Amino acid sequence: TGEVSVKERFMIDESEVQQIMNGTYPIEKKKKEMMNTMGSTQSEADEWELLVRQCTQVISSKQLVPTMRTQYMRTAFQIPFDATVRISLDTNLCMISERGYDLKNNTVWHRDSEKALAYNEITRFPHAILEIKLELSGENMTPPKWVTDLQNSGMLYEVHKFSKFIHGCSVMMPEDVQSVPYWVDDVSVRDSIIASGGGRILVRSEADMSESERRMNKHSGVGPGANEVYDHLLPFGDIYHDK
Repeated sequence: TGEVSVKERFMIDESEVQQIMNGTYPIEKKKKEMMNTMGSTQSEADEWELLVRQCTQVISSKQLVPTMRTQYMRTAFQIPFDATVRISLDTNLCMISERGYDLKNNTVWHRDSEKALAYNEITRFPHAILEIKLELSGENMTPPKWVTDLQNSGMLYEVHKFSKFIHGCSVMMPEDVQSVPYWVDDVSVRDSIIASGGGRILVRSEADMSESERRMNKHSGVGPGANEVYDHLLPFGDIYHDK
């Protein structure tokens, strides 16, 4: 996107996720372990503590709960010890709803992996996701030629601000979102959305409209969050203008 972004994270064991969710994570104890056994400096430990407290406070104040899981196979490309260009390719992408299962009195935070998913609890995205991250600075602000060649090759379709989690929530939890993203109207993802029971968020076809709607030329039938002004962003076109 060309915009500056910052990604901060801290590592925890899977068994500690529930403690993060319910505010019982032993921050002070973990901070001491970092300094005494892991060799972290006071500054590093303080920064870690600040980030953990910020995350737990947001979870508590906004009453956040596990909502959407993404699952995919990622292939990463990067020259060792060189972060100038990093590329990730995600294939076999699925979004899985984390709502509606038994929390067992807040002792679990994810679905039982042995229980089958209903058709409207999973959506299988029909494309691979390629992300190119550039770390350019100083005089070297021009992307490598092979990167621009790849971007202009016609093999890639840019979907501005695409989000796996937004897509999953829009398809499987439309009642819980204020609007849906423009790319749901792209003809290439239509079948996968319908297969997941999310057809109500899509552009309606002529057959779905009443006679009065047809007379009023409401052929676009844009979904709740999409709009005709975004047509140019749909790489494969909509159901009326297949590219």
